[in-house]
Amino acid sequence: MSDSKGFLHFLFFKKWHPVPSVGSTIALFSIIGVIFVALGIVITVINNQIQEVTIYKYDQKCSPVEYNKECSFTYKLDNMKAPIYFYYELENFYQNHRRYVKSKSSTQLSGEEISLSDAEKYCDPIIYNKDLEEWQQNVYVTEQNTQIIKERNPDDIASPCGLVAKSFFNDTYELSLSGKKIDLNQTGISWPNDKGKKYKRASDSESTQWIDPENEHFIVWMRTAGLPTFRKLWGRIEQDIEEGEYTFRILKQLQSLNVCWSQEYCALYIRTFWREESVSFNCLHCCWGNSVVDSFGILNQKNKSWTFIWLKK
Repeated sequence: MSDSKGFLHFLFFKKWHPVPSVGSTIALFSIIGVIFVALGIVITVINNQIQEVTIYKYDQKCSPVEYNKECSFTYKLDNMKAPIYFYYELENFYQNHRRYVKSKSSTQLSGEEISLSDAEKYCDPIIYNKDLEEWQQNVYVTEQNTQIIKERNPDDIASPCGLVAKSFFNDTYELSLSGKKIDLNQTGISWPNDKGKKYKRASDSESTQWIDPENEHFIVWMRTAGLPTFRKLWGRIEQDIEEGEYTFRILKQLQSLNVCWSQEYCALYIRTFWREESVSFNCLHCCWGNSVVDSFGILNQKNKSWTFIWLKK
């Protein structure tokens, strides 16, 4: 009985809570508005420091799409300071489609084996090895210093399964100046909490998995984009580059995709503080901050009595 009374006493215990007045509300929101204006200015300054160069729209250059097709082109670059981040860009690729996003097994990607029922539940329509592309069904085994291509059992569960994994964009790029290859660092491009945690190799990965789940290009691809036009980080150049005619070599390894996509870009630009240059983001901060300051400034003219927040028991 005493416990119930104690609980009721706790429920109706008198608490201190703020009761804002008009003046204190004006002051509070004016401060918030100034903070947003300051953030907008800072973001604008940072955006102005980003150098972005769209290199080439190579979907036409490398068509028709064939497996292991190589194409190249030259492009003049100005002096750029490291670090320089190398992105590829896709248009009209709807990674945010509900059926596409759901078609993967997080359990399988973390290195665990899944049952057929789980594969049918989470990976439909790409469930078995026979549902994969031809190049994804092959196993490359080295015997006596010779690489032998073997075909996986078509009726085994695909590992990894699902539409997202099957549509993995695996074009590779090389950059050179006067025949000298520029090093493109392809490590550290995925989120730190993804590699080795969300994405792990299975114990028998060489015989069952058609791609290494800890491949950072694969991990970046599996983090789906929210818009049909998006960029994915492919590598970074950790040295300054000088002005000159650079040669870009592209090895197209995609044989075909059962998803609609049309255009590919090779984008090269410096990323400073923010991942992408966003004009709308800093404009939003500045406009919202100004509107808050102006509106509450008008209210302040109507309310000259400044009473700050007081506490009521």
